[in-house]
Amino acid sequence: MEALDTIRPLPDDSRIRLSALNLNVCFTCGTCSGGCPITGNPELPGWDTRKVIRMLAFGMLEEAVAAKFPWLCTGCGRCAAACPF
Repeated sequence: MEALDTIRPLPDDSRIRLSALNLNVCFTCGTCSGGCPITGNPELPGWDTRKVIRMLAFGMLEEAVAAKFPWLCTGCGRCAAACPF
């Protein structure tokens, strides 16, 4: 796994899909994690919505896909609804 400070561009197809979600405006305030039923689950220690958002913002698409967290997402939308941006 690459260091988090290694920033590379997203592949074109992924960038187009994510372009509607300007991840660069993320405050890392944690509001998205507050309502997430996966983040903070004692049976899944270390999983955090913010971690995935930051990975995507830094162009770490392959690492985010390889992680278990995105596949545990319930798709409830609480993160998006709570986000100040």
